[in-house]
Amino acid sequence: LPKGFSGQRQAMVVEASSRTEDDKLFWHLDSHFIKATQGIHQIAIAPEPGQHTVTITNKTGHSATRRFEIR
Repeated sequence: LPKGFSGQRQAMVVEASSRTEDDKLFWHLDSHFIKATQGIHQIAIAPEPGQHTVTITNKTGHSATRRFEIR
């Protein structure tokens, strides 16, 4: 993650899309609920260094999971 002028790690923006405009998406980072989005599906996260998983589930139960690493 990039560092700001103060030297603190900045958040990364994670984005998703849905086939329907009014779909509600539920975001989880490492199996912990973060928030729900509707309309614009973007969240800012700043996880600690290491391996992580983001899972996004819509209101009908369909989900997508992506793994990533922060160094």
